[in-house]
Amino acid sequence: MSAPVVANLEAIYDAVLARQRSHFGQWIAQYGFYEPDLLVDEERSLQTPALLIGLEDFAIDEELDRRQVDGRIAVRLTLLEYAFLSVATANLQRQLDVLGLAVAAHIFAGEPGARASDSRGNRWGLGAACRPPTRLEGQPGDLKPGRHGADSRLIRWEQVFFLPEDARPDWMAQT
Repeated sequence: MSAPVVANLEAIYDAVLARQRSHFGQWIAQYGFYEPDLLVDEERSLQTPALLIGLEDFAIDEELDRRQVDGRIAVRLTLLEYAFLSVATANLQRQLDVLGLAVAAHIFAGEPGARASDSRGNRWGLGAACRPPTRLEGQPGDLKPGRHGADSRLIRWEQVFFLPEDARPDWMAQT
């Protein structure tokens, strides 16, 4: 049996968003991938509340990767989660803080149904294909100005995922 891996970054995004949908459910109007033009293009709408994921940077975790002998590549991702609310939200800044902290708690929390003695940190249903999140922090995020605008809190964390040596995007034919 081969060691657990995540196929590619798209599979990571899908896993994180699926867990967030399961956790926050109908309280969030839009889940998806963060695209900066969403904030400036008036033709594109942002349904709030929204949780949008993105990638700040990535690096091979050389120390961890050297210890791997099972054909996996250890990649440390710095992931971003934008938690958006409408600028029309009452007590906007307070509610952004509340939502941002709820998202951070969900990232830091253990897997659903896990024993309290298990390590903290959401593994997004990927099990041994990743490590728990580290370096979790929040800060003010991006603003979409205007009458139908939105403001956000940005939640940033690092997490190691194990990819196969032949990891490719979904749109490339896997042969």
